[in-house]
Amino acid sequence: MQEEKATGWDFSYLTNTGRMMESPLPWNYFIMIGRYLKPGCTLLDLGTGGGEFLSLLPDKEQLRIYATEGYLPNVELAQKKLRSFGGTLVHDYTDDNLPFDDNYFDLVIDRHESYDLKEVYRILKPGGYFITQQVDGRSDLSIAEVLKVKANEEFLHWNIDYALLQFAPLPFNIIHQEEDTGFMRFYDAGALLFYIRSMPYLFEEYDRFDFTQLSALLSDYFAMNTFLDVRKDRFVIIAQK
Repeated sequence: MQEEKATGWDFSYLTNTGRMMESPLPWNYFIMIGRYLKPGCTLLDLGTGGGEFLSLLPDKEQLRIYATEGYLPNVELAQKKLRSFGGTLVHDYTDDNLPFDDNYFDLVIDRHESYDLKEVYRILKPGGYFITQQVDGRSDLSIAEVLKVKANEEFLHWNIDYALLQFAPLPFNIIHQEEDTGFMRFYDAGALLFYIRSMPYLFEEYDRFDFTQLSALLSDYFAMNTFLDVRKDRFVIIAQK
């Protein structure tokens, strides 16, 4: 089986070739963000991956776009993407120490990335918006079961209720909150391995994985099963400073 290299957080390669599908969310993150974009808007995308989402935004030349990305395999790809439309990438930072001035951004967006809410509040302009779509900590656990490895349980507590508690001490106004339980369906071993390589933090001792052995294990699984369904729980929060 040919091994495919995973870069960024864009899995359209798998969905477009029919090797993976996802149950649709009841909201559209792209459309949701678009409602808050105005000409001259200063935008920050936390954890941009390879810059895939930002590259799809219309009228990018009318926006001042910044992004962070701390996962080194994605940094070069993200830099290239952002450079193509005049965006700025920051890769030397921590969640609780972002290199931006107070009250700088009109909009901070975050899709499946960690964040420090106090820091987000600091860099947002008064009246600015924070939009985040997050992965519930119970998602993806079934992958570890199939691989016969231990899942990273550090984020099992992470759900919409816990996330909303973090907003309570800060003067944010919650504009919208929503959650959904769905699934991702993988149709072959290579597709699932592609996903696993993109999400190393899902597993304990990922750096010790023997991918030759895992490839053989998954090939056996898909020889006996048409597909593998993986739980996909998501939630979204829109808050205004």
